Amino acid sequence: MPYRKLLLIGLCLVLLCGCRHGSASVPKEDSNDLDVHGADVNGLDDPLESKVEITTGSKGLMFSLRGGQFYRGYFDKKSKIPTYQLYVRFHSNQWMNWDTAKYLTLDGLKESPVIRVGTDVKCSQYSCGHYEDVILKLDRSTLDKWKTTNTTVRFSSSTVTGSSDIELDSEDTTNFINAMDAVEAYYSRSISK
Repeated sequence: MPYRKLLLIGLCLVLLCGCRHGSASVPKEDSNDLDVHGADVNGLDDPLESKVEITTGSKGLMFSLRGGQFYRGYFDKKSKIPTYQLYVRFHSNQWMNWDTAKYLTLDGLKESPVIRVGTDVKCSQYSCGHYEDVILKLDRSTLDKWKTTNTTVRFSSSTVTGSSDIELDSEDTTNFINAMDAVEAYYSRSISK
Protein backbone atom coordinates (compact mmCIF):
# COMPACT_ATOMS: atom_id res chain seq x y z
CA MET A 1 0.00 0.00 0.00
CA PRO A 2 2.80 2.55 0.75
CA TYR A 3 4.10 1.92 -2.75
CA ARG A 4 0.75 3.00 -4.25
CA LYS A 5 0.71 6.17 -2.12
CA LEU A 6 4.21 7.12 -3.26
CA LEU A 7 3.28 6.44 -6.86
CA LEU A 8 0.10 8.51 -6.51
CA ILE A 9 1.99 11.39 -4.85
CA GLY A 10 4.64 11.30 -7.59
CA LEU A 11 1.99 11.31 -10.30
CA CYS A 12 0.22 14.25 -8.65
CA LEU A 13 3.49 16.22 -8.47
CA VAL A 14 4.17 15.62 -12.14
CA LEU A 15 0.65 16.72 -13.08
CA LEU A 16 0.75 19.79 -10.87
CA CYS A 17 4.26 20.93 -11.72
CA GLY A 18 4.40 19.72 -15.30
CA CYS A 19 7.42 18.55 -17.17
CA ARG A 20 9.64 21.03 -18.96
CA HIS A 21 12.80 20.41 -20.89
CA GLY A 22 15.22 23.09 -22.07
CA SER A 23 15.60 26.68 -21.02
CA ALA A 24 12.83 29.11 -20.19
CA SER A 25 11.61 31.14 -23.13
CA VAL A 26 10.85 34.82 -23.23
CA PRO A 27 7.07 35.28 -23.11
CA LYS A 28 5.54 36.70 -26.25
CA GLU A 29 2.08 37.37 -27.55
CA ASP A 30 0.00 34.19 -27.42
CA SER A 31 -0.81 33.06 -30.96
CA ASN A 32 -3.84 31.23 -29.55
CA ASP A 33 -5.44 34.66 -29.06
CA LEU A 34 -4.95 35.54 -32.73
CA ASP A 35 -8.28 36.09 -34.53
CA VAL A 36 -7.76 34.48 -37.93
CA HIS A 37 -11.45 34.50 -38.90
CA GLY A 38 -11.79 30.73 -39.18
CA ALA A 39 -8.63 30.22 -41.24
CA ASP A 40 -6.13 27.44 -40.71
CA VAL A 41 -2.69 28.84 -39.90
CA ASN A 42 0.49 26.74 -40.04
CA GLY A 43 4.04 27.75 -39.19
CA LEU A 44 3.28 30.90 -37.20
CA ASP A 45 5.33 29.98 -34.12
CA ASP A 46 7.50 27.38 -35.83
CA PRO A 47 11.12 28.57 -36.10
CA LEU A 48 11.84 25.82 -38.64
CA GLU A 49 9.34 27.23 -41.13
CA SER A 50 10.33 30.22 -43.26
CA LYS A 51 6.73 30.96 -44.25
CA VAL A 52 3.36 31.02 -42.55
CA GLU A 53 0.58 29.30 -44.52
CA ILE A 54 -2.98 30.59 -44.20
CA THR A 55 -5.90 28.66 -45.76
CA THR A 56 -9.64 29.22 -45.67
CA GLY A 57 -12.55 27.17 -46.89
CA SER A 58 -13.54 23.54 -46.84
CA LYS A 59 -10.80 21.01 -47.50
CA GLY A 60 -12.48 17.98 -45.99
CA LEU A 61 -13.84 14.76 -47.46
CA MET A 62 -16.30 16.46 -49.82
CA PHE A 63 -13.50 18.62 -51.22
CA SER A 64 -11.46 15.47 -51.88
CA LEU A 65 -14.36 13.71 -53.59
CA ARG A 66 -16.18 16.46 -55.46
CA GLY A 67 -13.73 19.30 -55.82
CA GLY A 68 -14.05 22.87 -54.66
CA GLN A 69 -11.96 25.89 -53.90
CA PHE A 70 -10.30 27.74 -51.07
CA TYR A 71 -8.02 30.69 -50.56
CA ARG A 72 -4.41 30.04 -49.64
CA GLY A 73 -1.80 32.59 -48.72
CA TYR A 74 1.75 32.70 -47.48
CA PHE A 75 3.52 35.24 -45.33
CA ASP A 76 7.29 35.14 -45.76
CA LYS A 77 8.85 35.69 -42.33
CA LYS A 78 12.10 37.10 -43.72
CA SER A 79 10.90 39.37 -46.52
CA LYS A 80 7.54 40.10 -44.82
CA ILE A 81 5.86 39.80 -48.22
CA PRO A 82 2.43 38.12 -48.42
CA THR A 83 1.33 36.09 -51.44
CA TYR A 84 -2.28 35.24 -52.30
CA GLN A 85 -3.73 32.30 -54.20
CA LEU A 86 -7.03 30.74 -55.15
CA TYR A 87 -6.66 26.94 -54.96
CA VAL A 88 -9.20 24.98 -57.03
CA ARG A 89 -9.78 21.24 -57.35
CA PHE A 90 -11.74 20.29 -60.45
CA HIS A 91 -13.48 16.95 -60.88
CA SER A 92 -14.53 15.86 -64.38
CA ASN A 93 -14.83 12.77 -66.57
CA GLN A 94 -11.79 13.72 -68.70
CA TRP A 95 -8.55 15.67 -68.41
CA MET A 96 -9.33 19.34 -68.97
CA ASN A 97 -5.80 20.75 -68.61
CA TRP A 98 -7.01 24.06 -67.17
CA ASP A 99 -4.49 26.77 -68.01
CA THR A 100 -6.29 30.13 -67.97
CA ALA A 101 -8.56 32.09 -65.64
CA LYS A 102 -10.63 35.20 -66.44
CA TYR A 103 -11.98 37.51 -63.77
CA LEU A 104 -12.80 41.15 -63.07
CA THR A 105 -10.35 43.50 -61.38
CA LEU A 106 -10.42 47.23 -60.67
CA ASP A 107 -8.96 47.69 -64.17
CA GLY A 108 -11.57 45.51 -65.88
CA LEU A 109 -11.35 42.00 -67.30
CA LYS A 110 -8.08 40.19 -66.62
CA GLU A 111 -6.83 36.90 -68.04
CA SER A 112 -4.15 35.06 -66.06
CA PRO A 113 -2.36 31.74 -66.37
CA VAL A 114 -3.08 29.08 -63.76
CA ILE A 115 -0.53 26.65 -62.39
CA ARG A 116 -1.35 22.96 -62.30
CA VAL A 117 -0.15 21.61 -58.95
CA GLY A 118 -1.70 18.15 -58.79
CA THR A 119 -3.66 15.45 -60.60
CA ASP A 120 -5.34 12.20 -59.68
CA VAL A 121 -7.59 9.60 -61.27
CA LYS A 122 -10.08 7.42 -59.44
CA CYS A 123 -11.77 4.68 -61.46
CA SER A 124 -14.66 2.36 -60.76
CA GLN A 125 -16.01 -0.40 -62.98
CA TYR A 126 -18.21 2.21 -64.70
CA SER A 127 -16.07 5.31 -65.20
CA CYS A 128 -13.09 7.35 -64.10
CA GLY A 129 -13.02 10.63 -62.25
CA HIS A 130 -10.23 13.02 -63.16
CA TYR A 131 -9.06 15.46 -60.48
CA GLU A 132 -6.99 18.49 -61.38
CA ASP A 133 -5.66 20.92 -58.77
CA VAL A 134 -4.69 24.40 -59.96
CA ILE A 135 -3.71 27.66 -58.31
CA LEU A 136 -4.40 31.17 -59.50
CA LYS A 137 -2.00 33.77 -58.14
CA LEU A 138 -3.80 36.93 -57.05
CA ASP A 139 -2.81 40.42 -56.03
CA ARG A 140 -4.15 42.31 -53.04
CA SER A 141 -6.04 44.91 -55.09
CA THR A 142 -8.05 42.17 -56.83
CA LEU A 143 -8.96 40.62 -53.47
CA ASP A 144 -9.94 44.04 -52.13
CA LYS A 145 -12.39 44.37 -55.05
CA TRP A 146 -13.73 40.86 -54.51
CA LYS A 147 -14.45 41.48 -50.84
CA THR A 148 -17.08 44.07 -51.77
CA THR A 149 -19.10 41.83 -54.07
CA ASN A 150 -19.46 38.17 -54.99
CA THR A 151 -17.41 37.33 -58.06
CA THR A 152 -16.98 34.69 -60.72
CA VAL A 153 -13.72 33.26 -62.01
CA ARG A 154 -13.92 31.41 -65.34
CA PHE A 155 -11.34 28.68 -65.92
CA SER A 156 -10.65 27.44 -69.43
CA SER A 157 -8.23 25.27 -71.36
CA SER A 158 -6.32 25.92 -74.56
CA THR A 159 -6.36 22.19 -75.39
CA VAL A 160 -9.95 21.16 -74.60
CA THR A 161 -13.22 22.93 -75.39
CA GLY A 162 -15.13 24.03 -72.35
CA SER A 163 -14.92 26.20 -69.29
CA SER A 164 -15.89 26.10 -65.64
CA ASP A 165 -17.09 29.01 -63.52
CA ILE A 166 -16.18 29.23 -59.85
CA GLU A 167 -18.38 31.45 -57.67
CA LEU A 168 -16.58 33.24 -54.84
CA ASP A 169 -18.43 34.67 -51.87
CA SER A 170 -17.38 38.17 -50.78
CA GLU A 171 -17.57 37.12 -47.12
CA ASP A 172 -15.04 34.32 -47.69
CA THR A 173 -12.74 36.78 -49.45
CA THR A 174 -13.08 39.25 -46.58
CA ASN A 175 -12.31 36.56 -43.99
CA PHE A 176 -9.23 35.49 -45.95
CA ILE A 177 -7.92 39.06 -46.19
CA ASN A 178 -8.57 39.62 -42.47
CA ALA A 179 -6.74 36.40 -41.59
CA MET A 180 -3.75 37.38 -43.74
CA ASP A 181 -3.69 40.84 -42.13
CA ALA A 182 -3.90 39.33 -38.63
CA VAL A 183 -0.94 37.02 -39.28
CA GLU A 184 1.12 39.85 -40.76
CA ALA A 185 0.31 42.12 -37.79
CA TYR A 186 1.05 39.34 -35.27
CA TYR A 187 4.38 38.53 -36.84
CA SER A 188 5.35 42.20 -37.10
CA ARG A 189 4.55 42.73 -33.39
CA SER A 190 6.41 39.61 -32.25
CA ILE A 191 9.53 40.61 -34.20
CA SER A 192 9.58 44.14 -32.78
CA LYS A 193 9.53 42.89 -29.16
